[in-house]
Amino acid sequence: MIISIMISIYLCVLFCLDHIFLIALFVAILSFVFFFLSAATKLGPLASIGGMLTVYLFITFVDYPIGEKITRSILYSNLFMSIPATLMMTLGVIISPSPKKLLTDQIAYNIKLSISLLKNKNTSHEKTALYLIHSGPEEMLKYVHLASSERMWDEKDLIALKQAAISSLSLLSVSLDISKHYSDESPEDLINSLEEIYTIFSKGNYPIDIPHVHIQSDQLPLRTIPDILVNFTTPPNEISPSKVTEKPPQKKQGFFVSDAFTNPTYVGFALKGTAAVFISYLIFKALDWPGIHTCIITCFLVALPRVGEMISKELMRFIGSLIGGGVSILSIIYLFPHMDEITLLSIIIFIMSLLSGWLKAGDSRISYGGFQLGLTFFLCILKDFGPTTDMTTARDRIVGVLIGNLVTYAVFSSIWPKSSFETLAKKITTISQMLQKQLQSTTIQEKEEAFASTQSAIEAGKLNLEFVQFEPYHSYSKDICFTDKFYSLRQAEKLSYRLLIGNINLNEAKQEIEKLESHLQ
Repeated sequence: MIISIMISIYLCVLFCLDHIFLIALFVAILSFVFFFLSAATKLGPLASIGGMLTVYLFITFVDYPIGEKITRSILYSNLFMSIPATLMMTLGVIISPSPKKLLTDQIAYNIKLSISLLKNKNTSHEKTALYLIHSGPEEMLKYVHLASSERMWDEKDLIALKQAAISSLSLLSVSLDISKHYSDESPEDLINSLEEIYTIFSKGNYPIDIPHVHIQSDQLPLRTIPDILVNFTTPPNEISPSKVTEKPPQKKQGFFVSDAFTNPTYVGFALKGTAAVFISYLIFKALDWPGIHTCIITCFLVALPRVGEMISKELMRFIGSLIGGGVSILSIIYLFPHMDEITLLSIIIFIMSLLSGWLKAGDSRISYGGFQLGLTFFLCILKDFGPTTDMTTARDRIVGVLIGNLVTYAVFSSIWPKSSFETLAKKITTISQMLQKQLQSTTIQEKEEAFASTQSAIEAGKLNLEFVQFEPYHSYSKDICFTDKFYSLRQAEKLSYRLLIGNINLNEAKQEIEKLESHLQ
């Protein structure tokens, strides 16, 4: 991809050197091509990044058409990309834990949290437990897939761990319900069994043939836990070792999506993205302010098909840039004048790296903001080989991000706006299908898998509604009562849990599902 970008830039620079209209035309053509590729091919976000690099380097080289400088720029670009990549791969092999270890640690944490909820009978850990349950098993299943790719582990072990990951969420959900609604002490035998299982997982292993703990209690959730534990690492019989991370066979698709050249949505997205880039480029040239080139980059990075999702990303980009730039300016004013060695600079870099990395590893709602915070701070602070006194980089980047955000918002919210509300129907269908699957499940493993998938689908529906709330009113066609929608999704969570523990009969469950579908529509 990098070679293709470099060849494209070279040919474009040769063809349109000193011709301002040709330069603008090529900016529009390149933008349209890459935006279309990002929407209609398997490249997705990679095409947007490729477009950003191509257009930015093209504009830079046209402004400074000196062969030696261009050559050095390309060489140094490859150098500053290859050095950190090599370093990260090397350190990854040396110090990074195995995905299998990360998986067993997460399962152990879920079990430990369940024990705490059962023993302490308080909701001090409620938010953490709810977050893990609603997030679903996707993150843990990624670890299963990565561990399988390593070709170092027995596939039977990975199948068992995959089932344990799903079962740990069911255990956590039942334990949370018991902690919130029941005050009786949990049986000591059950707690001891959970602690033994936790110890095994914390050492990177998994238990086999977990004995059934006999519990005499009127609490249905408490009686459900032994059934979960007995099958904690036992997958359904129909799963074979070769299908540990595989999905059901699907029709193989090509590079382009099936309706890439018949669906006008992709062309519309590319045209809107091109318009945003072109307007930003005109502003950039008209102001003759080289430092705000970030406005062009921003258009590529924040442009998304749905207005609500795009505005959310724009906010994270601007807030991250504002905080990172603000901290760098304050450091230049108050800290750098007192520096006489590299120690203080290293401490500042460590603190900001820790903060941005922590945010980046957090919830998807804020992770992009953490990335922008760190990127802006490092671009402003590490501009030279020593402490810098130049604050224009921070100012220019913030201004450039703001211009790019405003232009992209104006274009995408005014021209053929696509609301996140349009995808809500698909989310609702998925939730309904998962609830039906829970209803039809015959084994505890099937119920647990469907329960985990239902929680993930409900969380995706909530996120979709949050995106709709970011949008201007005219981008969706009818008034939406968000309170009712969120309430219905919470009811779906409760129904999913009742189906897990069997605290509902067949007819009542069907009626509840139909009622939820009508409320969510």
